Amino acid sequence: MQNVLNLLAGGQTGQARRLCQSLLFNRPGDIDARHLLALVDLQEGKSQAAAATLEELTRQAPKNADLWRNLGVAELSCGNPGKARESLEQGLALAPRNAELAFNAGVAAAAEGDPVAARRYYERAVELQPRLPEARNNLGALLVKEGEYGAALPHLEAATAASGAPDIAHCNYANALERVNRLDEAVAALARVRNGGRPEPTLVGARLARRRGQPEQALVRLRALLAEPSGSIEPGTLGDLWQQLALSADLVGDHAAVLPAAAKAKELWCKLAPGFDGAEYLEHLAALGRASALPNLAPGEGETELPAGLVFFVGFPRSGTTLMENLLAADPGVHTTAEADYLFRAIGDLVQAEVVTRNDLVAVRRQYLDDLRADCTGVLSELIVVDKLPLNVVYSRWIEALFPEAKLLVALRDPRDAILSCLLQRFRPNPAMRNLDSLADAANLYCRVMGLWLEARDELSLPWLEYRYEDLAGQSGETLDRVLGFLGVESDAEALDTRRQSLGVVVQTPSYERVAEAIDTSAVARWRHYAADFATVQADIAPFIEAFAYD
Repeated sequence: MQNVLNLLAGGQTGQARRLCQSLLFNRPGDIDARHLLALVDLQEGKSQAAAATLEELTRQAPKNADLWRNLGVAELSCGNPGKARESLEQGLALAPRNAELAFNAGVAAAAEGDPVAARRYYERAVELQPRLPEARNNLGALLVKEGEYGAALPHLEAATAASGAPDIAHCNYANALERVNRLDEAVAALARVRNGGRPEPTLVGARLARRRGQPEQALVRLRALLAEPSGSIEPGTLGDLWQQLALSADLVGDHAAVLPAAAKAKELWCKLAPGFDGAEYLEHLAALGRASALPNLAPGEGETELPAGLVFFVGFPRSGTTLMENLLAADPGVHTTAEADYLFRAIGDLVQAEVVTRNDLVAVRRQYLDDLRADCTGVLSELIVVDKLPLNVVYSRWIEALFPEAKLLVALRDPRDAILSCLLQRFRPNPAMRNLDSLADAANLYCRVMGLWLEARDELSLPWLEYRYEDLAGQSGETLDRVLGFLGVESDAEALDTRRQSLGVVVQTPSYERVAEAIDTSAVARWRHYAADFATVQADIAPFIEAFAYD
């Protein structure tokens, strides 16, 4: 038996098959020999035959965990992750401390689109066998996708430390390092990849080249890969490649290539989450616009502990809110929420109600504060809480009704630059973000969202302050001091920016690159290179350009 396994490990499937057939000649129907022959079939790519044999054998020997494991692997090879997971669960029930069973169950769960279960299986595999590099790599890669870069790095470092670590492990490690802005280390990790022409290392290498001031090099690599047939490249990765091409082309001045490449990226990403409908969010906005007057709670109503200060930080996506949030978070007396959707969850379907009572508002207020308190690491009553979620700007009337003690900080950016930046980014899929897949849709969303703000702002009694992205980029100290004064934060701008950079904050939004860099004006008025494209939506966004004093 071991001889067959040794032959398979050496890729000598022909000899392994002959040896299995010899064993079966002497012992017809022997389960172990048939099991080994199924492994030969699996290694030769005959997945259907292997799965059929292994399924039959599990009926004959239902308490053999190895049979269930290999049946799961065969079903995965056949493209049946659901059946694979069922088989692997059977094996885990028989051998709960088998790390390979747990690892393969994670692979099956990931293939089913269940990252929560995949993470649980991978963590179980690592706990059972800490030196299992495949589990470390897959867990690390999954954590990167979830934005947990700090948690991912130890797993990926361990995966790459294993002898003969595969290229994908080095690539995933480089990707995670780049995400936390450790660019030199990322370059060193990527240099260990043996086949750098594959999609994943090309993607990470292009992103690193662009960020290190070599966009021409990035373009050469990307165009060479994308000129080849792309049918074998996973849609998400292919979309990311087109995105990097768009961003690199923008930097080198090949502006004609930018928006077509960005459109291809959006089209591919959309295929990964076809269930999200942008119209659903637009109807939500329409319901907000139709809402009758809300009763306003009195300060302290509901008898719930409040933070020392509560600030709702809003605007349109890609208006620089993440940069400002990280500047504010550098003050130890400020707690920021990193785009947690407390307010949306608390309000829920109440937006659709014909009548909203004070009791309804008290319940929403309590749920919001309970959720906030559960996630806050400090003493809530001693902190200034900055709840940053840009699209909460549409709830400005609700914020006043729920929290008369609050303040509203509104980030503005030239509508054209904000929309352009949205077209170049990959967002987590949801109904709102689906409206950022094309120039026409993004302009429409801007008008709907910022229209609600313009309708509300002059009628609000709670304190609010608008500041401009362009002012933060050009006169950062003055602008930040103005914001700090409005919020009641006793820090100065220069000290906060120095502290922000020294902390090396990990950012989980698409803004992570910009936040890591010094504040500058390089992204101001970028839309001018695409003026002909924006001419198609100019009439729609012109009122906002005027209202927010952009030329």
